[in-house]
Amino acid sequence: MSLILSLLISLLTAAHPKDVTGKWVVDHVETENIINSLPPMQKQRMGSMMKAYFKNAIFILQPDHKCTVNVKIPSMPKINYWNYDTAKGIINLSVDAQDESKIMMIEVTEQNGSTFFSIKESTTILRVHKTL
Repeated sequence: MSLILSLLISLLTAAHPKDVTGKWVVDHVETENIINSLPPMQKQRMGSMMKAYFKNAIFILQPDHKCTVNVKIPSMPKINYWNYDTAKGIINLSVDAQDESKIMMIEVTEQNGSTFFSIKESTTILRVHKTL
């Protein structure tokens, strides 16, 4: 629990990268603080589901703002586009190029040589690395 709290605090003081284009592979999925108001059994089940959804996920963010995301969330629409707010460090993933079709918002931070994607719709934190 204290590890997660430390990670969350350090992410608040971390820097946002200027460029996020490229292929990002998920190394680790952290869900310990997921929906704290849930009963322990539900919280554990939800955490296990989120880990399964994002395990070995790949985010390919192309320079033309098209993207490929292989997250295994059932019934999630296909993510085709992305944009990045460099001031806030937020990637918006969407079905089409229109802002109204947002599916997922991800805060990107760099801390101690590691990059983290924090899923804004949950308390799931992904440690990722960029590949060629």
